[in-house]
Amino acid sequence: SDRIEGVKTLSVGGIDANSDGLADFSPITLSFSANAFTASSGTLERYDTSTSSWVASSAYNPATDSSGARFRVTDAQGGVDYSFEFTAVGAWTSGESLVFSPTAAGVADNRNAVALGALQTSKLMLAGSSGSPTATFQSVYAQMVTQVGNKTREVQVNEKAQETLLTQATDARDSLSGVNLDEEAANLMRYQMAYQSAAKVMSVAQTLFDEVLAISR
Repeated sequence: SDRIEGVKTLSVGGIDANSDGLADFSPITLSFSANAFTASSGTLERYDTSTSSWVASSAYNPATDSSGARFRVTDAQGGVDYSFEFTAVGAWTSGESLVFSPTAAGVADNRNAVALGALQTSKLMLAGSSGSPTATFQSVYAQMVTQVGNKTREVQVNEKAQETLLTQATDARDSLSGVNLDEEAANLMRYQMAYQSAAKVMSVAQTLFDEVLAISR
């Protein structure tokens, strides 16, 4: 088998896309014969991997170039430079050819947009037992959103439960070893009043004792 593989986007300064006012490049025929490619126009070069440079060669031997060979076509048409690259792979047969030509106008062509939109409902995810995809992007996304929502709610509920346990444990600790400021304030006032009462008794006793001494004299 033989094939052409593009190694980079076709770079043509004169590509019009039928809207920029520049002329499209003319179709170029690539032919294979006698272990070499020829181009109907332009300059054909081969990339030399040993020197990492382009050389003036169109040779391609399927027997020795088993990993493929990289080529470049450059030219100037109508004063506009263009170039594109391709990689030849496999066993090419003498007489085979390939034509490179501009793409026709794509005005009002929404095939790419339609194909992209179809991905939403195409089964491309989660291979089943047979190895074939069983779910769409839309269903997998919905499942992921549901899982995230459920997990978030679960974490919130667990947080509330842990906060309640913490409050209960703190109250139990304080009831055994903590200090109740209101209770201590009440005790302080009670002790203060008892001290004042005792002081009053001592004062009265001192007065009575002084009176007794005065009478005895």
